Amino acid sequence: HVASKLVGTKDSVLTLRVRRDAQKENAVDRMASLLHQAPHVAGVILDMLMVSPSVQDAGFHPIRSRANVWGPLYKIAMRCAYQADAVEGSDGLTLPQWKYDKNKDCAWHEQLIPALEDKENGRDYVVEVETQVILLPNILDIDIFMALACTLPGYIDIFDRLPVQGVLNCIWDNFVLPATQCRIALDLLDMSVQ
Repeated sequence: HVASKLVGTKDSVLTLRVRRDAQKENAVDRMASLLHQAPHVAGVILDMLMVSPSVQDAGFHPIRSRANVWGPLYKIAMRCAYQADAVEGSDGLTLPQWKYDKNKDCAWHEQLIPALEDKENGRDYVVEVETQVILLPNILDIDIFMALACTLPGYIDIFDRLPVQGVLNCIWDNFVLPATQCRIALDLLDMSVQ
């Protein structure tokens, strides 16, 4: 019943309330509990928390709308970054912001949406992309992953949700894959010494 009220709601007051609640203390713990107890409702709420980021200087440093999605071996369906850049909005929400400071390194911008080379225009691996952020601070939390790991078979459609895919991609790309690669390299080094 709750999920049916939230799906596709045009009620801006309700949407703002859900987004503000997601930024309160213990919001991640509440979301983990909801993922465990009512995955469909949690998925609807996570979808409501997806927005376009604020852009500090769209004229000088905009978010790119086209990207090369080809990786070293396969197409990359999603790129994710876990960043703290944010600004307080007029409605009381903390909004992730695409910040730019010419004196600071913004290498993660280039990793997230690499600049296209002139020769790449028109290639089939260059596509329109959309950058979105989730309004749930600290979402890369062990309780979230434990709740997702305990998802019952009847609720696996939670993994079709963009925010869930983003969380899993982010943890995989930034933590699991590098640790696995390091482990393989150390195992190979160990085998070569023996």
